[in-house]
Amino acid sequence: RNAVFTEEVREAIIRSIEKHYMDKGYYDARVGIEEIPDEKRVNSVKLVISVDRGERVRIASIEFEGNQQVSDRKLRKQMKDTRRKGRLFGKSKFEEGLYEADKDKLIAYYNKEGFRNAILLSDTVWRDDKGHLRIRIDLFEGDRFYFRNIAIKGNSLYSDQHIRNVLGIQRGDVYNLELLQKRLSFSNDGRDVSSLYMDEGHLFFRAEPVETGVENDSVDLLIRITEGPPATIDRVVITGNDRTHEHVILRELRTRPGQKFSRSDIIRSQRAVMALGYFNPESL
Repeated sequence: RNAVFTEEVREAIIRSIEKHYMDKGYYDARVGIEEIPDEKRVNSVKLVISVDRGERVRIASIEFEGNQQVSDRKLRKQMKDTRRKGRLFGKSKFEEGLYEADKDKLIAYYNKEGFRNAILLSDTVWRDDKGHLRIRIDLFEGDRFYFRNIAIKGNSLYSDQHIRNVLGIQRGDVYNLELLQKRLSFSNDGRDVSSLYMDEGHLFFRAEPVETGVENDSVDLLIRITEGPPATIDRVVITGNDRTHEHVILRELRTRPGQKFSRSDIIRSQRAVMALGYFNPESL
């Protein structure tokens, strides 16, 4: 209201509303604007916006080319937000941003399966004569790779063998960098090398895997470890507790000033505070 109405403003309104419907899968949405003179105000108009959203445009097919090792079915399963029609109550719409993210998931899946050189060569999206969307994705899989030699450097607190036991990755296992990073940095089951060090106060621990050799289908790795000095807890500050007394929270904590830093103790403390039932778990 009270803005100058120009042809540019008209077009901007139409584009924004059409985009809103396109994001919901209505690619044939049409928007019209009628100008009605305002009898109560000079040089003013009322805008009546009419929308014909049309039918939702659904994805008729998702086809893959170049995939020899992984089936079309498994690849489609990775595309969580770009699905073809046909499933009962299933969503089937095309959204550019989600589609781009789903293409990245395809390559991530290949990398997890050992195809470290997999790339997406090209993709095409078009509408058929029935108005449905069709998608074709051309892939290069490459060969599947496996772990061979894993060397460890920079560790003094734990032996090479102990670190390898925690990693749980053996010679001949499928090359999976995502799994390796989880076992080095953080795993939900607590089986990771960083837990060994961070539970002993080494807050500044770092582990960096570097490929040192690739021969045929085998990859050699060097894991560079920076242990860092031990850290102790200086202060424990409680904020956001407007109705719960601080001592109620403090008595649940395993992290006390002067103690050695421990990531496990922090996680246990967080769970204990959540178990009190006073706070929204998502906000902690």
